[in-house]
Amino acid sequence: MYLDKYLHKKMQFPDLPADEPESPVSFHFEDVTFDLPDEQMLTDWLLNVADSEGKAFVEVNYIFVPTNVSAR
Repeated sequence: MYLDKYLHKKMQFPDLPADEPESPVSFHFEDVTFDLPDEQMLTDWLLNVADSEGKAFVEVNYIFVPTNVSAR
């Protein structure tokens, strides 16, 4: 059969670096004008709280949107 010569070969994929965010905490703003006073301080606080509670902190995204947006 034509495919028989290919079925015994294993596919090889290149080793790619893990996609890690620059920071484990991301802030996103959708159609709002909003300034956080100190994003780094908030990020550090969140990481410290998780650490003090013995919890792993992987990633969190805060998404700020207008409050008057109706459900679609």
